Amino acid sequence: MKQVYRFMIMALAATLLTACSGGDSEEARLERTLTLMNDELDPATDGIWQHSGWELTEEGEVSLFPKTDEEWAAMAEAADEVIAVTRKLQSEEYSGGDEEWIAIAESVIVFAGEAKEAAIAQDEDGVFESGGDIYRACRACHQRYAPGMRQDG
Repeated sequence: MKQVYRFMIMALAATLLTACSGGDSEEARLERTLTLMNDELDPATDGIWQHSGWELTEEGEVSLFPKTDEEWAAMAEAADEVIAVTRKLQSEEYSGGDEEWIAIAESVIVFAGEAKEAAIAQDEDGVFESGGDIYRACRACHQRYAPGMRQDG
């Protein structure tokens, strides 16, 4: 009976320690972060990146920018989504309190805000520039925190 009691106390202590520490390993936090980026951030940034710039074809240069008010509004909404998801990435749940991570994420938020303003103004050059700034901030984060990750897309 004494052994069962001791085991129960140890199990309870382990449970309390896990609960007090957030019950979360670094590996679990990183996996959760990767899932958020893949499921939410990537589609949101694509709402900007896939609809800005120019494509060179055999026929010449083709604009990728929105052509209608609705398409421009969708780009502004994509920028809002980038901001919302990046704010999640700044939370303790994803950042682990890392100040550099939070600062890089803040730059993404600033640039996404600029992309939104440019989309609302239907300013192709502004969207292109701010989209490039978002890309560079994302790349800096990947180089710092995921150096083995592919950097081309």
